[in-house]
Amino acid sequence: MIDRIYLGDRTVKDITLSGWDKIVRIKIDCISRLKRGTEKWGFYDEEDLEDGYLVFSSVSNFQIIPPGAIPDDYIVDY
Repeated sequence: MIDRIYLGDRTVKDITLSGWDKIVRIKIDCISRLKRGTEKWGFYDEEDLEDGYLVFSSVSNFQIIPPGAIPDDYIVDY
């Protein structure tokens, strides 16, 4: 599934950590999906998720690089 997600030019709006449940939720202004059968985004927007979340479970370690940064800008790598 992650290989079908496009996050270029997208922004992190919120990060929620649930230590008890070991879940990290990252809110993105817009998550685009690649059209089935393609390997590049190509500006396909029919399956866009506005204010969508990337949700990770069973998280044992969470790190923001560089240390001290508050994510609020473009996603560089995932």
